[in-house]
Amino acid sequence: AGVAAGVALVLIIIIIVAVSLNKKSKNNYNYYYQTGIKLYEEGNYGDASSYLSKASKENEGKKNLNLKYTLYRCYESSGNEDEAVNVLKDILSYDENYYKKEDVDNLTKLIRKYQDGKCSNAVKNYIVKEPSASKEPGSYDDDVELKFTCDSGCVVYYTTDGKEPDIKSTLYDGTAIKLETGTTKIKAVSVNSIGVYSKVVEFEYVVEYGAPAAPDVTPASGKYSDGEKIKINNIPDKCK
Repeated sequence: AGVAAGVALVLIIIIIVAVSLNKKSKNNYNYYYQTGIKLYEEGNYGDASSYLSKASKENEGKKNLNLKYTLYRCYESSGNEDEAVNVLKDILSYDENYYKKEDVDNLTKLIRKYQDGKCSNAVKNYIVKEPSASKEPGSYDDDVELKFTCDSGCVVYYTTDGKEPDIKSTLYDGTAIKLETGTTKIKAVSVNSIGVYSKVVEFEYVVEYGAPAAPDVTPASGKYSDGEKIKINNIPDKCK
């Protein structure tokens, strides 16, 4: 009887430990995260957001941007815009060293999506302002030297071949760009230290040099009885 009781007690302890371990395994970060991702891939956004939300509160989940983006998409897909915006704010609050290229591309898309809508206040501090040009677009009959300005901490990339500018395009280095004769179409974009883009702006310039004004010659044409000194006056600037 004593042995049987001892065996029974051991079995009870084993069962309790097993249940406890099983319960613990289902209440940790990996379980929440993997289950949430699986449900998201199956299109079950409601349940997926529940698991991913729990995973995001764990220490390992607080800095997992992939988790955050997936949770954002779950809320967005299920029509829960308020929670989607809250997750977006959380993503935007990260230190810039955490962002990778794919994260920055996602951020740019999200900021563009919300910056002109009812949730613009959520992203207004992260909107990158477009670059501005030193010359207004239009027609000119003289040399045009163009400069770009942008917000502090940003740089400007531009193209003149009609392609959309990105970080592989020409980097504006602060020196004036001399425009050639004819029509020049420039597309420019500002990029901040994280890598988030502004909207692309376009400028078009037409440079056509006009004929210079004629100089004055004195004295006037005519016949003179004595020799005269001919003077050429009012020669236009940069002309001979």
